[in-house]
Amino acid sequence: MGGPAAEDANVISGTGNGVVIFGPTATGNVVENNLIGPDVTGATALEEFGGNGVTIRDGSDNVVRNNVISGNNNSGVWIEDSTGNQVLGNLIGTNAAGTDDVAFPSSADHKQLVGVRLKDADDNVVGAPGAGNVIAGNEFGVSLEETANRNRIQANKIGVHDQGGPLGNVNHGIYVNGDGNTIGGLEPGEGNEIAYNGWHGVVVIAGTDDAIVGNRIYANAELGIDLAFDGPTPNDAGDADTGPNGRQNFPELTV
Repeated sequence: MGGPAAEDANVISGTGNGVVIFGPTATGNVVENNLIGPDVTGATALEEFGGNGVTIRDGSDNVVRNNVISGNNNSGVWIEDSTGNQVLGNLIGTNAAGTDDVAFPSSADHKQLVGVRLKDADDNVVGAPGAGNVIAGNEFGVSLEETANRNRIQANKIGVHDQGGPLGNVNHGIYVNGDGNTIGGLEPGEGNEIAYNGWHGVVVIAGTDDAIVGNRIYANAELGIDLAFDGPTPNDAGDADTGPNGRQNFPELTV
């Protein structure tokens, strides 16, 4: 659906869910270079668009690439009970220029609910070096839910617009409920920029072995990383406590 050239693009707006990829035989589809939610200008939402921009359910190995997915009343991209899907190089929550959120004609403060939502979804990719998403101007940035395991969230701007300025998500940048997810990475270009969000940069509500490494996390209203969503946890000798990510002790700098 769509394609790499400008003339391949579709405008998919003013309806329920924009694109639905459903069922175990729904594999290998590519959704590319479309406006999903905004009008043809890419600047204003059509408020009748009441569902998700792109829904993938029970499907695998699909690619959502280089689209503008904004102005939807639920999630920009919703992936549920699905594996091996990739969300790459999209503007999610912003206008087509990537510099501001999409205007809703009758409500200046209306936001797309979640930029990218993974529910019971394992082994998916949201962003990659050279193909990161801009996920900004939503209520929530990225949400891994109930539970979502071994997903990779890399090379994205979350709360930051395409030119690097502030365009925070209203709440958390990234919410995690799941095991073995990777947020960022140690190789060049894998880290996310997570900034200007209205709550925590990353919150891990439940899960183990979730790697949060190599990111730039700054200027969020609350903590950069919060384990258990209960505010700062004092370090303990031997790091013997339990909880999300084992309530890993935070580093203490001394001079």
